[in-house]
Amino acid sequence: MNIKPLPRVLYRNNPLVEVIAQVRFSTQFGMRTAAPAEFQAALGSDYPVVYVEQMRGMNFSFEDGAQVQQSSDNFNIYHFDSLDGFWRVSLCHEFVALTCRRYSEWADFQVRLNAVLDRFIRCYSNVGAYTRVGLRYRDVLIRESLDLAGVPWRDLLAPWVLGVYGAGSMIEAGEEYPGVESGIEMALNQSVLNLSGCKVGLISGLAQNPDGVRGFLIDTDFYMEGLNAWSLEN
Repeated sequence: MNIKPLPRVLYRNNPLVEVIAQVRFSTQFGMRTAAPAEFQAALGSDYPVVYVEQMRGMNFSFEDGAQVQQSSDNFNIYHFDSLDGFWRVSLCHEFVALTCRRYSEWADFQVRLNAVLDRFIRCYSNVGAYTRVGLRYRDVLIRESLDLAGVPWRDLLAPWVLGVYGAGSMIEAGEEYPGVESGIEMALNQSVLNLSGCKVGLISGLAQNPDGVRGFLIDTDFYMEGLNAWSLEN
């Protein structure tokens, strides 16, 4: 990837709320109807808590007014969680994924990811066409948590992330920037960058948690697509 190298930094107040690595593959029809008992056994005590998410397909028709019909395209996503709830392995007939909700550093995440993928390959050795590999980072920066309440976003973030929040030319002389910020009802920046064989989907903008605290979301998805986009040796 054509990204400027930077030194790795461990933050005391880590803004990462979620990191997801996902490998997608061609549809495996056998996995739609069979529960992943062998895969569960392979994960063992590392991910002992199981949740089954039922996905329901819907068909919409607008010929004679809006009509909604449930289709037969239903399937399950199986989630296997660690006891502390910080790690989750997800599996369905089209992807396997690892999610971390308390990220510390890449070395720790990579060890977990390689172990999960190794167990997946041993259980599903017949999967031969991997179509997408992605690594997604979701940061939410809350100024109050960083003792930076009232500091303008333009003083904290790069211009290519800020969008309209960095539009200092909109401000009249003597007007405080937070006044302009509070007047923005909704702004979401979305772009896709091509970086020498890898693409990056970027979403940024203001977000609000369930407690009503506003923060700045930076959602980056690094991915490669195409047949055989991934192998464990990559």
